[in-house]
This record gives sequence, structure tokens and C-alpha cells, in this order.
Amino acid sequence: MILTTCAIITVTIQAQETPEIGYYYKFKEDHVLDFCWNSNDPNVNDTVVPEEWKNESAVFLYFENYYETIRLKSKAQALSYISHYRIKILDNSALEKFSEIYYSRDPLGNYSINWGSAVRQKNFLGIKIIKPNGNEIVLESDNFIKDDNGGKKVAVPNLEVGDIIDYYQYTYDYGNPYSYAIIDKFIIGGNYPIKHFKYQLLTNRHWKVMLTTGPNGPEIKEKKIGKKFYKFSITGSDFNSGADVMWNLPYFDFPFIKLYVIRRDDFLKDKEKENKRPYRNNKIDKDDLKKAYTSYYQQNNKATNEYNGFNRYLKRHGKTNLSKEQKLEEYYYYLRHIFLNKHYIYDMYNNSMSSANSEGSTYTQVDLEDDGSRYLSGWEFTSHLIYGLNKMNIRYELIATPRRSIGSISNLLSVGETNYLIKAKLSDPVYFYKPSVFTEFNNLPSVIEGAEAYSLYSPDKRTKNISVRKTSIPVSNAEDNSTIHEIDVSFNTDDQKILDIYTKITYKGEPMLRPKYLYTDKFKMIWEENERYKTKRWGDLENSKEKRKIQMEEFTEAREEVRKENFAELAKDLFDTEEIEIVDYNNINTGNQPGEYDFQIFFDCTAKGLVKKVGPNYVIKAGQILGGQLTLEEEDMEREVDIYMRYPRTFDYTVTINIPDGYNAVGLDSFNENIINATGSLTASAAETDNKIIIRFTKTYNHNFEKAEDWPLMKEFIIPASSFPSKEILLRKK
Repeated sequence: MILTTCAIITVTIQAQETPEIGYYYKFKEDHVLDFCWNSNDPNVNDTVVPEEWKNESAVFLYFENYYETIRLKSKAQALSYISHYRIKILDNSALEKFSEIYYSRDPLGNYSINWGSAVRQKNFLGIKIIKPNGNEIVLESDNFIKDDNGGKKVAVPNLEVGDIIDYYQYTYDYGNPYSYAIIDKFIIGGNYPIKHFKYQLLTNRHWKVMLTTGPNGPEIKEKKIGKKFYKFSITGSDFNSGADVMWNLPYFDFPFIKLYVIRRDDFLKDKEKENKRPYRNNKIDKDDLKKAYTSYYQQNNKATNEYNGFNRYLKRHGKTNLSKEQKLEEYYYYLRHIFLNKHYIYDMYNNSMSSANSEGSTYTQVDLEDDGSRYLSGWEFTSHLIYGLNKMNIRYELIATPRRSIGSISNLLSVGETNYLIKAKLSDPVYFYKPSVFTEFNNLPSVIEGAEAYSLYSPDKRTKNISVRKTSIPVSNAEDNSTIHEIDVSFNTDDQKILDIYTKITYKGEPMLRPKYLYTDKFKMIWEENERYKTKRWGDLENSKEKRKIQMEEFTEAREEVRKENFAELAKDLFDTEEIEIVDYNNINTGNQPGEYDFQIFFDCTAKGLVKKVGPNYVIKAGQILGGQLTLEEEDMEREVDIYMRYPRTFDYTVTINIPDGYNAVGLDSFNENIINATGSLTASAAETDNKIIIRFTKTYNHNFEKAEDWPLMKEFIIPASSFPSKEILLRKK
């Protein structure tokens, strides 16, 4: 970490206003300092935090960003960027965050380079600390910037809670006319409230400008300056924080900036000729969607071999009288195997060897979720899928959709904010997203459930006739997305303060994907697919040469050790105790082939810390065996923004506790609950029968979205559920 020297500096440069045309690329360091710290804006030196923000971690007293992109006489572009932030530090969390300032983490500033090349001409950084007594400490710029793994950062010494840190950044880049796009996106007042806000873009007519602040954002003002320039400015004040609210998608409920600027000669000039206002666009162009996705709408005429191979597979297994949906399901898994899964073990092995050779790492460091899907071209898979759809005479359309987290499609600015899937138009539509090794048939990722989308379709399969219309992605139901626990508990015969626990977990729908990566016996799964589809069983030790055999044994053992540890971590997390020993484990059902619609695992373990002896009696922490529950903090109790969850879901537990001879259970009534409303439910019961305690617990979230005014209904079942982990049962000596 660099040590920077500090000095008290008195700045005497005359204050100045923001110029109409900045020509910021001409700025020298003293111009930037003057522009940011000596503006005649009376708010630039504000030190007062409003009373309602006293409990915030930090407050932006002043926040300003300026972009200027100008085509020079040389026909190259000059792109200048200035940011200036004045932040009041109110707690240790903010102190830690702002004690290091990251500068130009992107190699070319706060924007993205699309293609070509651009060269950094200048960059300046200024930092000062304002103490509560008004003293200003300005960090000297000697030895200011330090490289940090591709980024740059500077330590801010002597910063304390109660101080104000005031800093600016400036960059100027020069490049060819087609070397970049400005892409900027953030929530106004995301993690910290903003008292005074200024944002400006200055361009000339060579740039296509797409800019929006969303339905709840401040006004965008436009102004033509002279014959060539256009200024877009946004100002505002008193923006509350809140983007970190639980279950919140801020691009729906908070003001934001989305900016996309790209070279397009005479774009603004043409709009002026057409007398169209505003000069900017604030939503995606449907023609851009067509241009981007037309190739994904077409079949691959080279798919004949794979489709013929698929039909041979069906004939070999006697699957010649399938319905269209059944045949489509078989085709999906066949293509997934051909493009991904048959290479999976080979790819994992070679990735681990490459990592070990280059970094000295061990096999256990292989990423469990390295599924090889990066080798798969989305277009390649889709075009083969569409070939099969046409052969089966199944109509289809392409759906272009953003993640829900990006916000409404009405606020999309570029095709880059969308992804796509194929919709097979059966009586019950079937959806296909780019697969990974473990995605199941008719998979709709939770990140797009319920999202608004665009449908691209053609009535006659001809891509020149593609039309675009609005649609939406379906939402699954809570029953489809279930996590079902069946837990059998016995007292250890040698030590009754130890529990022997057998656990079976069934995952259905959206909750399946990540557990598959963590707990599946991948070798067994893939080799079963190899046998089903008659492809090479790569990695079989019996067919390996001696050197490869030794390496494969090490690789297999290391991955199995990681899998065992994953089961141990699951048990520790489920029962909230570190004193867990795994006895046996495996997956029962992969949920990864035609006809399988759930993923099942089991594990046997012994657990300490869940039983305590009180005289002749035992107290068992039965509620803890039901797993952890969501606990609302004080700041979560009141809510003003809508509720966005990943998907509807159900958590179901059946716990059987075998009572030792000579004891009976006391305290079962505390486990009884029955709360049902429009947003979800909590039902629970406990009873003793045949020397067993049977506890049933089910919590359901009915939807992936609720209005803010329905938050009290959700709390009706969330709060009682949060008390269950502390519930205990007394086993009293008869």
C-alpha cells in the first residue's frame, strides 16, 4: 500500500461555471481542479447532512458526472470524462469503503470499449479530506496512483468517521471514430443517499444517444448549442438510498441512469430534420432486435447428421410412438449430450491439468461449476434445435428478454441488455434456453421468470418476414419449485447426546440447478449418458494407460473428496452445528435425463450439540433440525418498495424423532401453526405416535412478486417461521 503525503493547501483559482461546450479534452490538471473544487455552484461546498439521513452509512453531499464525446477535425474522437464526489463518512463500514479509491478500474475509464483502439492521453485524480472543524487536507499527487491487479487505487490516509472526502477523477482518451461506445448504468442513490446530483452528456451530431432515467427518475433536459453540439443534462436533489433493500430490483422502483452512446453519423441531425423531439432515444429499436437475432431464428442445414443420429437412438430404444412433447424432450437431452455432456469429464480433467500446470494448484481447486458451457455456441445449439422443430412440424418463435434485475423492457437501450430463448408453440408451450450440463427440459431460468420480453416470429418461417411484438415470460408455481426434506433422527446407542440423522432431500424445479453441481456423482451420471447414446466413455480407468490412469485416479479422488465436503457443509448449514460427521452420502436421482423431474440426494451423519441432558431428562433442539429460517431485521419491518423474489417456492420438512425407551415428549403444542393468506403460508404440527415424534413444517411463497402494501401479509408467516429454530422438545423420563 502506498503512503501518500498530506499538506494543507489554499486554492485561490477563480471559481467558474460549467461551460456550454466544455472541450474537456483540452483541460490540464489545474483546469480540472478549478472545475470541480472552485465551481460557483453554492452546493459544491455543502457540509450539512439532513436529519433523516443521520443513520445512513454515508451521504453523497455532491455527486456530478460529465461526459463529452466530440469528433475532431482529424476525424478521430475525443472522449473526456469528469466525476466529482463529496461524501460524508458516517460509520466504519463507509470508512473502510472510501479509505481506498479505485481509479479507472476499466482500462479506459467509466465506459466500455466495443472495438478498435483508443489511447489514454491524460488522467488526473484529486483528493481532499475536510475535517469537522473545517480544516482541509489535500493529498499531494506525487506517486499518487498504484496498479492493483489491472486496476488502480490510492490509499486515503487519516480519513475518519465524521470526515468528508471530496475527490474528482478525469480521463481523456483519443481514438479512431469507431473505437468505443459509452455505456453507463447506475441507481441514483443506490447504496447511499445523494443530496445534490448533476449529470451531463455533451456530443456533436456524429453520435447516437440513448439515455433514460426510468419512470421514477428526474427530467432529462436537452439543449442544442450552436450548429453542431447537443447537451443532455440531469439535475436533482434529495435522492434516498434503498437499493440494498431485501428482495428489491432497484431498476423498477428507484431513479437510475442508463446511457448508451455510439457512433452513427448524422443521427441527431436527421432527427432534427424530422422535427423529432427528444433528440435522444429512450428505448430499444425493434429493427436492432431483428438485426441481432435473425440468425438465431434460422435452422442449421448442417444438422442433418445429428437429427438422423437422434432418430436412430429413438428406434434403438423403441421410442417411435412418442407425442410431440415427448419427442422434443428426448431431442433436447440428445442435443445437450452431443454438444456438452459427452465432453464434460474430458473438459473438467483438462481444465484441472491446465490449472495445476500453470499455477501449481491441486485438483481440488477445480471449479465445481465449470460445466464446459463456455465451449457451446448459443447459435449452434439453437440452430440445431430449430432444425428438429421444423422436422417435427412444430411452430416456434424467438423470445428476446432481459433479466428481471435490469428492469422493464420499456427502459432497455441496447440489444446487449437482452438474451434469448426459443418457444415451441405446443398446446402447452415449451421453452429452450442455452443449456448447461445440468439444465432440464423446458427450463426457464429464474432470472427471467415474469420478465417482459419481445417475441420475434414469422408466419411463414422466412426471416425477412419477422415481426416483433411484446410478450412476457411465464412464472412457475410454488409447488413446482419445492425443496422437500425427510429427516429421520435416532439417539446414538453409545452416547445419547449424539444424534444419528438420516436425511433425504428432493429438489424440484428452480432449486435443483445448484445442488446438482455440488452433490451429483458426475462420473456415474455422464457414463450412464454415454451408454444411453452410444458415445465414448472418456476417463474410464480400465481403458486408460498407466500415466493417465494415475492422473485420473488422483483427479477422481480429489473431486469425490470435494463432493463429500459439500455434503458435510450442507449438513452443518441445515442443522446449524459444526459438530457433524458424514457417514454416508450420494445422489439417488440426477433429475438429468428424460422422464426425471426432480433431483434427490441422501446423507447419513452423526451430530453433536442438538441434545442436552437435564437431570434424568433430555432436551432436543427439534426446531433446529428443521433448518434455518429467514429472520427479519428491524430495518426490514417497514417497506415502501415492491417485493421481487427469484421464484415462487415451497419448503417442506417431515422430521421423525425416534423416542428412546422410557421417555415421552413434552412441548409439542409449540410447533403448531396454521397461517394462510394470499401471499403464502406456514403450516406446522407435531404429534407423538408409536414412540415417535412426527413434526411437519411447510412454508410457501406463492409468487415471485408482491406489491409493497402486501408486505404485512408476508410478515404474518415469515415472522412466526423465524421462531422455529429456537423451539425445543423435552423428553421426560417416565
